[in-house]
Amino acid sequence: FYWFGLLFAFLFVHLELNAMFIYCEPVRLPILTTLWCVMATYFLWKYLKAEKHSIVMFAAMCVFILAAVMKLLVIDLASWNFCERLIYNSEYSLLYSGMRLLDFGIILGLFFAIWSILIRRDKERKLAPVFGYGGLLLFFIYTSLEVNSILFWKLPDFQMGGISVLWALFAIGFTSAGIWKNISTLRYIGLVLFAIVVGKVLLVDLAHMKMIYRVIAFMIVGITLLLGSFAYIYSNRKFMQSRSQ
Repeated sequence: FYWFGLLFAFLFVHLELNAMFIYCEPVRLPILTTLWCVMATYFLWKYLKAEKHSIVMFAAMCVFILAAVMKLLVIDLASWNFCERLIYNSEYSLLYSGMRLLDFGIILGLFFAIWSILIRRDKERKLAPVFGYGGLLLFFIYTSLEVNSILFWKLPDFQMGGISVLWALFAIGFTSAGIWKNISTLRYIGLVLFAIVVGKVLLVDLAHMKMIYRVIAFMIVGITLLLGSFAYIYSNRKFMQSRSQ
């Protein structure tokens, strides 16, 4: 009866909030996302306290997180007028971008909070990367869509080059973090993303940018590639020492 009451209370609050903010679409979406994340946080708390049936609490937490992500990517993106050009097909404004930041940020915060909790627990340490990499992927999607949209509306000539610069920054971030923490998966993700950026610059960006923006994009991407290569050269001793051990 307790669990049925909790779920019916969740359903009631969800319907009431949805009706309350039906005429305020930018605010309605992150508020409903917050409600789903609150339920996931509640089951996370029950899981951390539970001595029995902890698997059920963990599964319920995952269900609510997955539902929040699916809501974000399927329902919310459609409400933000997301189109096949991978942009938000409405005039870019601070209000809507702020609500999207809140909508994505709530889920991202929950992902990284779960990762930080599980990484400290011996039994669940192996599950922590699932939430860590899931959060990174969601953050990558959010920033890519947001930068692509703002450049489309405010600086269309630099749209393709701006995405390449953003991905190059992600690549050097993943590579640097992988070197610093000695995490091979992050290093490989960074290297693959570097290869994608180079291919995109050579095969796509050259045909869609003016000369000045092409030069700027090439310079920034080239600098990030040099920084990544210097980081690998500098850390070569560390790799050799870890292999010898």
